[in-house]
Amino acid sequence: FIDDTEFKEIWEKSERCYLLVEKPSFARLQKLVGAEKFYIVREAGGKLILTNLP
Repeated sequence: FIDDTEFKEIWEKSERCYLLVEKPSFARLQKLVGAEKFYIVREAGGKLILTNLP
């Protein structure tokens, strides 16, 4: 597992990353790195697959 600092460093790189997260946790991550840095790939069953690049 990684902490918030490491997540932010990984998510802000220029390489594409994917993340599977439960929807209730998404708001906290948006506050951490900014909502504009998330792109929803798929949403189902209360979970999201996200990427950092369009």
